[in-house]
Amino acid sequence: MVFSENGCVSGNNFVYLNKIFYNDQESSSPILTPINTTGEEFTQQLTISSNACGGSVAVAAGNVRQGNCGCGCGCSSSAAVTNVVSQCDCCCDFVITADTTFDITNAYVIVHSFVLAEAAELAAEDVTVEGIPITTLTRNGNQYVGDLSGIMAEITRCACQSPCINTCPGNFVMVTTDGPWELNATIVLEGTAYNSGPACQFKICYNTAEGTPLTVEGGASFAFCGVDIPCQISGISPSLVFDFDGCAKLLNPVITVASADGVCAPNLTGSLVVTPQLDLQVTRPSVFNLGACEVQMECDDLGQCNPCNPDHTDCIEPRDNCCCRF
Repeated sequence: MVFSENGCVSGNNFVYLNKIFYNDQESSSPILTPINTTGEEFTQQLTISSNACGGSVAVAAGNVRQGNCGCGCGCSSSAAVTNVVSQCDCCCDFVITADTTFDITNAYVIVHSFVLAEAAELAAEDVTVEGIPITTLTRNGNQYVGDLSGIMAEITRCACQSPCINTCPGNFVMVTTDGPWELNATIVLEGTAYNSGPACQFKICYNTAEGTPLTVEGGASFAFCGVDIPCQISGISPSLVFDFDGCAKLLNPVITVASADGVCAPNLTGSLVVTPQLDLQVTRPSVFNLGACEVQMECDDLGQCNPCNPDHTDCIEPRDNCCCRF
């Protein structure tokens, strides 16, 4: 072993790292899903505010208000407001009744997760390269890893061509599933609420309940063209690594007030247009030359610095009470 003047070992340092050869996303056809928030799949939070007052108050189911009134137009701001105790004529005393109507002016959906349900079937034959099913498919959470070792001889192209020539097109990868899916999302609606009193601005958020995602029925197909799948080296084959995601839009939303046991609650009906998405990577362990040098660090003081041992005299610097432990 040869050392250079700076103490580094001359020569090469090699390590295996997972190299990403391809990274892209594709979408499938949208899936239309009816939605009705009267079930237990959703929780809701409603905020009523007034342009005149400039404040807002959160309203939970049953007209129970949480937080201070804070309107600045005669309302009390020192105590929590429940079931209309304020005396001012503004949105602080807005009460949801069976006659309340909601005019929606803006709606959007925030997707937190969109995954295949545990009961959904996605097997190796559902993932193909050039129409050939991959060897095996394993799932870890929402991530799937497809093994290509058994089909490399059939899908490897232009093995004798230099990569710089770039005359060979990539591979065609297809992923198909029948679903169903599990959606965790927040649906946000904004607009104006009307009652027997003043018109007030509202914002209502419907969240899928924790542990109770919304089931989306429907299949999806994802097609990737020009996928860069490298060759097999030293018996190590590349892998397909992918996971699912999605985006959603709300179609024809309507908010109506339902009354049960004297409790009024705004419920949402309409349809979700969910577009499944798939993020695909092609990876393979590859050898990298780090060209690294060892960093010189002190040894742990395990018996090296004994001032009572005459053999250690040359190692100790009495002025600095220090021992050189290299």
